[in-house]
Amino acid sequence: MKKLTRDDRVLEFLKSHDTINFFEALYQCGTSRLAASIWNLRHKRKLNIDKEMRPHTNQFGDTEPVAYYKLIN
Repeated sequence: MKKLTRDDRVLEFLKSHDTINFFEALYQCGTSRLAASIWNLRHKRKLNIDKEMRPHTNQFGDTEPVAYYKLIN
Protein backbone atom coordinates (compact mmCIF):
# COMPACT_ATOMS: atom_id res chain seq x y z
CA MET A 1 0.00 0.00 0.00
CA LYS A 2 1.34 3.41 -0.99
CA LYS A 3 2.01 5.87 1.80
CA LEU A 4 -0.05 9.08 1.56
CA THR A 5 1.88 12.27 0.96
CA ARG A 6 1.28 15.50 2.86
CA ASP A 7 -0.67 16.84 -0.12
CA ASP A 8 -2.78 13.66 -0.28
CA ARG A 9 -3.69 13.97 3.42
CA VAL A 10 -4.72 17.62 2.95
CA LEU A 11 -6.79 16.73 -0.12
CA GLU A 12 -8.55 13.87 1.67
CA PHE A 13 -9.36 16.22 4.57
CA LEU A 14 -10.75 18.81 2.14
CA LYS A 15 -12.92 16.15 0.49
CA SER A 16 -14.36 14.94 3.79
CA HIS A 17 -14.76 18.36 5.46
CA ASP A 18 -16.01 21.72 4.27
CA THR A 19 -12.80 23.69 4.92
CA ILE A 20 -9.30 23.37 6.33
CA ASN A 21 -7.16 25.86 8.22
CA PHE A 22 -3.63 25.81 9.63
CA PHE A 23 -4.67 24.35 12.99
CA GLU A 24 -6.66 21.50 11.43
CA ALA A 25 -3.81 20.77 9.03
CA LEU A 26 -1.35 20.64 11.90
CA TYR A 27 -3.37 18.31 14.11
CA GLN A 28 -5.37 16.27 11.58
CA CYS A 29 -2.92 16.02 8.67
CA GLY A 30 0.40 16.32 10.48
CA THR A 31 1.72 19.26 8.47
CA SER A 32 2.64 22.81 9.36
CA ARG A 33 3.04 23.64 5.66
CA LEU A 34 -0.60 23.98 4.63
CA ALA A 35 0.02 26.87 2.22
CA ALA A 36 2.65 24.79 0.38
CA SER A 37 0.24 21.87 0.06
CA ILE A 38 -2.51 24.16 -1.21
CA TRP A 39 -0.09 25.62 -3.78
CA ASN A 40 0.80 22.12 -4.98
CA LEU A 41 -2.86 21.10 -5.21
CA ARG A 42 -3.73 24.26 -7.15
CA HIS A 43 -0.80 24.34 -9.54
CA LYS A 44 0.37 20.75 -9.95
CA ARG A 45 -2.98 18.96 -9.68
CA LYS A 46 -5.02 21.83 -11.18
CA LEU A 47 -7.65 21.82 -8.41
CA ASN A 48 -9.87 24.81 -7.76
CA ILE A 49 -9.34 25.81 -4.11
CA ASP A 50 -10.73 29.03 -2.66
CA LYS A 51 -9.24 30.95 0.28
CA GLU A 52 -11.21 32.97 2.82
CA MET A 53 -9.65 34.95 5.66
CA ARG A 54 -11.61 34.67 8.92
CA PRO A 55 -10.86 36.19 12.32
CA HIS A 56 -9.46 33.84 14.97
CA THR A 57 -9.10 34.72 18.64
CA ASN A 58 -6.15 33.10 20.38
CA GLN A 59 -5.75 32.15 24.04
CA PHE A 60 -4.51 35.65 24.87
CA GLY A 61 -7.60 37.34 23.45
CA ASP A 62 -5.85 38.67 20.35
CA THR A 63 -7.76 38.42 17.08
CA GLU A 64 -5.86 37.71 13.88
CA PRO A 65 -6.92 36.57 10.40
CA VAL A 66 -6.55 32.89 9.57
CA ALA A 67 -6.82 31.40 6.07
CA TYR A 68 -9.56 28.84 5.49
CA TYR A 69 -9.30 26.83 2.26
CA LYS A 70 -12.24 25.20 0.48
CA LEU A 71 -12.25 22.75 -2.41
CA ILE A 72 -14.53 24.05 -5.18
CA ASN A 73 -16.10 21.40 -7.42
